[in-house]
Amino acid sequence: MLDVEVAFYQSLLLGWVPVLQALMLGRKILMLLVCMQNWIRKTSSIEYICTTAEHLASTNRKFDVVLALEVIEHVADPLDFCQSLSALVAPGGATVISTVNRSMRAYATAIVVAEYLLNWLPRGTHQWSKFLTPEELVLVLQRASISVEEMAGFVYNPLTGVWSLSDDTSVNFIVFGTKEISKSA
Repeated sequence: MLDVEVAFYQSLLLGWVPVLQALMLGRKILMLLVCMQNWIRKTSSIEYICTTAEHLASTNRKFDVVLALEVIEHVADPLDFCQSLSALVAPGGATVISTVNRSMRAYATAIVVAEYLLNWLPRGTHQWSKFLTPEELVLVLQRASISVEEMAGFVYNPLTGVWSLSDDTSVNFIVFGTKEISKSA
């Protein structure tokens, strides 16, 4: 059984698994999320905690998997946040992060269209300056002892309602990384 911090991510996870299945995203990501979804549905007791990753990390709890889906673009310090995620992940455990790229296409899509034209999100939900590029996220994760193993872009077609996998990470992207195992362990 996986030891997973369900409190943060249950609703996101249950919503994202069908999306990721539709994307047929990397096998590691898909297998991990399907396994977690099944575990969540079969588990009769779920501990819900309203806290931050930083605070939870200070309790020294460890988990096999930590998900941060569409979160990192809202935090004050991405490195501090990723170090907290790393502190929460057991050595060899997985971290999955999805976010919006800091590109002009992402600005047009996530801010102008989603917030101002279609009103899908409240105005001011995103600040373009807080978006990370894929390269920046990889560097931040490396500094937090998380090695990125897979990365993919994904796009949503509002006309068909279908998400599809893309090599294009210029708007939305997701990364799968594992926590480095200490050589002294």
